[in-house]
Amino acid sequence: MKKLTRNDIRRLVLEEVSSMNRPRKRTLMSALFEDADPAKIDPARFPLKLSQVNKDTAAKIVAGGEQDNDKADDIVSVGSKSYACKDLKPSQSSMNIDKATQFALSMINKTMPGSGGPGGDLGSFVSNDNYIMDGHHRWIATFMVDPTAQITGNMVNLPGEKLVAVLNTITKGMHGIEAGNPGTGGFDQFKSKDAMKAALEKQLAGTAGKMQGPLNGKQDPESIKAMLKTWSGETDDAKLADATVAKFMTNLSGMSGDIMPNAPDRADMPVIDDTKKAGATASTVDALSTGKVDLNPPYKEGVAREDSIVMERWQKLAGILKG
Repeated sequence: MKKLTRNDIRRLVLEEVSSMNRPRKRTLMSALFEDADPAKIDPARFPLKLSQVNKDTAAKIVAGGEQDNDKADDIVSVGSKSYACKDLKPSQSSMNIDKATQFALSMINKTMPGSGGPGGDLGSFVSNDNYIMDGHHRWIATFMVDPTAQITGNMVNLPGEKLVAVLNTITKGMHGIEAGNPGTGGFDQFKSKDAMKAALEKQLAGTAGKMQGPLNGKQDPESIKAMLKTWSGETDDAKLADATVAKFMTNLSGMSGDIMPNAPDRADMPVIDDTKKAGATASTVDALSTGKVDLNPPYKEGVAREDSIVMERWQKLAGILKG
């Protein structure tokens, strides 16, 4: 019987794993290969800002990992993980305080879409240094209401800046989304009692627009006041806004304010959104965890490099196959 070489083993395992159509393929790939090296992710190929991504180039990159003769070097571990809200950090520098306040009221009323109350699944990606890529409004609204609540996301084994850049390329190249979502202000809004009170008073006056997760079908000022009286413990209408804001600010005091270095504005952030393109999250998870995106050299147009597979793991696998 012919002795299997390292390349034979590599080819057999890649063929077998690629043929599997079950979630465990990602676990097996991650067990056999080192994740892509973030230091080798070229910022010229993966710009930090969505507006800097060339759509045509991105379309080639998101498929190039399967065509560069070394699929394993582009694999990144991705897996669901639960976090305390207070342990997560923002990766964008702007957001909408009115939207966040609406989310917070819906969470207090336990009518927030997708979770009922605070926390829940962001439906988003989180870097290995705990920066969230999307779901910032759900995250900060949870902070306002209950900073100990658990939030779930897809943890990707890349640091924040690299993950933003990679997801921006996927946003344009795979999902065809060319513009980010608008933002209206920085995180300093959430450290200002005046800014928070102004946002809340819009809700109490009924001038803030349609609410996410209506209050049992209502969002009129009297319904909101009744809910906040129960939550804040303040029964005096004249003091209700101040009491609610004080509770929000106490909860937000535990927020580190550690915005990701070089954080883009919201308009330049990735948009991996199932409501804009069905299945976008699942297909992005698959692309990262199976090496479809050409993250590390050799690139499709490049030449083969020195093997980056962890040799000890291959040796163990070779022993299994020989047995």
